[in-house]
Amino acid sequence: MSVLDLDNEFVQQVLVPENLVELKAAGVTPNMVKDSKLKPLVQFIFDYLHDYGKPPNETTVDSEWEIQRTGPTVDAEFLADKLKMRYVRSKHKEIIEELADTKDPNDFVDALISRAHEVWSQVSSKKHILSSEDYRELIEEFKVYADKNEQGATYGFPDVDEHTGGAGPGHLTFFVARPKRFKSWFLLNAFVEQRRQGRTPILFTLELTEKDMYKRLMCLVSGVSYTRMVKNALMPSDWKQIETAMEEFNSLGPAYIVHPGFEDRKVSSFVLESEKVDADVVLVDQLSFIHPEKNVGRSDENTKSIVHALKVAATKQEIPYIVVCQFNREAAQLEDLAGADKIGLSRSIEETADLLVALHRNEDEADLNIIRMRILEGRYCKSNATWGIKVNLQNRTQFTFNGPIVSRASE
Repeated sequence: MSVLDLDNEFVQQVLVPENLVELKAAGVTPNMVKDSKLKPLVQFIFDYLHDYGKPPNETTVDSEWEIQRTGPTVDAEFLADKLKMRYVRSKHKEIIEELADTKDPNDFVDALISRAHEVWSQVSSKKHILSSEDYRELIEEFKVYADKNEQGATYGFPDVDEHTGGAGPGHLTFFVARPKRFKSWFLLNAFVEQRRQGRTPILFTLELTEKDMYKRLMCLVSGVSYTRMVKNALMPSDWKQIETAMEEFNSLGPAYIVHPGFEDRKVSSFVLESEKVDADVVLVDQLSFIHPEKNVGRSDENTKSIVHALKVAATKQEIPYIVVCQFNREAAQLEDLAGADKIGLSRSIEETADLLVALHRNEDEADLNIIRMRILEGRYCKSNATWGIKVNLQNRTQFTFNGPIVSRASE
């Protein structure tokens, strides 16, 4: 097995625009090149990115340098780790030699801390550190994103996505409702539509088993009656319809349903599982079954730590998390939901969530199986927007979007 030439690999990596951006974000700099012949080339490419907000094209590079393009042989992340490790070892030896003759202990400590901080600042990831100098790169990045005109992960209904913009990277959304308000169904519907949107969702079902949730998935995708499914009353034609629909759904790409064991119901476990399958949306059913990383005894403090952990996970992974939770019994008696403060949610949910979506119905709507989907609080959209959605599980499995509802809170 040949030894990796780090400097030559560095050159090949920075000639690929997306790899250059990734290496820069990881904290890799031209100072990490040891080969004096290659260092000016790498410095030129980094300077160009800094000055113009975008990597140089092939013509620009080739007009200045004679380069043999062989292409990268390892992942940019792997190379970044190797380069930084080599740089730290080199600086460690240099610092020890410089400070070897320092006689005053205080001078030694001060100098050691100062030099260590210099090394840390060189190798630390710049991914989440922005300065006023970064505006050119960010303008280009934002322009590309705007040109794509992409919404975030769908909540299952185009009108809702139009109003909210969908679930964006790092967003934490809660679907809140009393029991028997189709919370799991709405979450599953979002899961299905996210796969159709081209995303890779992973759904952690903590209350239902994975097979129970999969039965619902098959009925929702195919339209076959869920009521007949649970009564074991499906006809051969129904099974054929399910098979055809699931074959088509499967062809869209991967989507995952996970029923974690009791010991794996922490947010950290969700992060590991979702990263393992490269999921770009995480859905959890439901909050009350998530375990805190450390049990502090008080339920409100445990809930607070879980909610904060969910937000940190979404932000760190740069993907949306959508979580089901329940509000109090008194809220079920309300004809209309006036706001988040009326439904007995943990304050940490109100403070941390980017979007709170209530699923509610009054007595008349219950008879018709109509659910009101209401924006209670939105960081990036107006609150109180409400839509009516009819849920049919009897003769077929179907969500029928009935359009907006004017509520007393918005009048």
